[in-house]
Amino acid sequence: MYGTGTEPATLARKTATDYSVWAPFANSAYLLGVPLLTGHDVAAALSTLQSGFLSVMLMELCIFAPYNLFAFNSIPAPLRPPAGALLSTLFTIGFGFISYGSGC
Repeated sequence: MYGTGTEPATLARKTATDYSVWAPFANSAYLLGVPLLTGHDVAAALSTLQSGFLSVMLMELCIFAPYNLFAFNSIPAPLRPPAGALLSTLFTIGFGFISYGSGC
């Protein structure tokens, strides 16, 4: 939507869009899906969503927003996939603590 530009204003718009549009959708799906896929009922999944959403969004903001803002200017192209994978791993570990810490 914003093209391939790497100017600071473009990166800020891309990061803000990612955080305000994609992240709430994806994180809600994860918070609902993980309990359901591990054998819990809908009530447990909704409880996990309610208790974990703000924590997951804060974690998203702390991990991926800085990466999105600086990766295209600071990380060489061949290192971006491994850097993104490392951050995704950290996010998944944190997500697990948030999900299972809420009772699921």
